[in-house]
Amino acid sequence: RGTPFIYQGDEIGMTNASFATLDELDDVWAKTTFRLEREAGRSDAEAFAAALAITRDHARTPMVWRAAPGVGFSGAKPWLRTLDPMAGRDVETQRSDPDSVLSFARSLATLRARDPIWTEGDYQDLAPDDADVFVFARTLGDRRAVVALNLRGAPVARPECCPNGPASIANYGLDRTGDLSPYEARIWTR
Repeated sequence: RGTPFIYQGDEIGMTNASFATLDELDDVWAKTTFRLEREAGRSDAEAFAAALAITRDHARTPMVWRAAPGVGFSGAKPWLRTLDPMAGRDVETQRSDPDSVLSFARSLATLRARDPIWTEGDYQDLAPDDADVFVFARTLGDRRAVVALNLRGAPVARPECCPNGPASIANYGLDRTGDLSPYEARIWTR
C-alpha cells in the first residue's frame, strides 16, 4: 500500500542536475564529504566525485515552471542553479497537453484518490524474478488491477501475467497490447 510520492519535478519529467564545482552544491553533507575525503588524502577530483555520489542536490533544483529566465520560479537568484527547460519539460508547456508527463502524473494521483483498490487492496507481485519489469496486482473484493512497468530503456516482451486487452491508463497510449516500450507503464483495472 505504501505512500507514493512525487518529488520536485518528477511530475514533469525533470532530470537530475549535474554540477561542475563544489561551490554549485548547497548540500552540507556533500561539502563535509568533500572535506573528509581531502583530509583522507584523496585528490580534489576524487573528493568531488564522492560528494556528487551522496548529494541529494541533483534532485533539488527549482521546479521548471516555464521556459523563461529563472524558469518561472523566481526573478531572484535561487539556492541552486536552475535546469534549462528541455523539450517541453516545464509546467506551462505540459499543462494543456493530454499526452504529457504532467497529465499522466495527474491521472495517477486521481486514480489513487478515487479508487480504494490502491490503498486497501491486497498486493501480489506477479513477476518477482523478472529484473526488467515490475508487475503487480491489487485485489479488493471482486475487483482486480494489474500494473506493469518496464524498468529498462529498451523494449521488453509483455509478461504473460498481464491482461491481453488495452490498458485503462498508460503512458504510451491505451491501444497498445504488445511488447512494453522503454519505461512504459500500463494499468489494467476491472
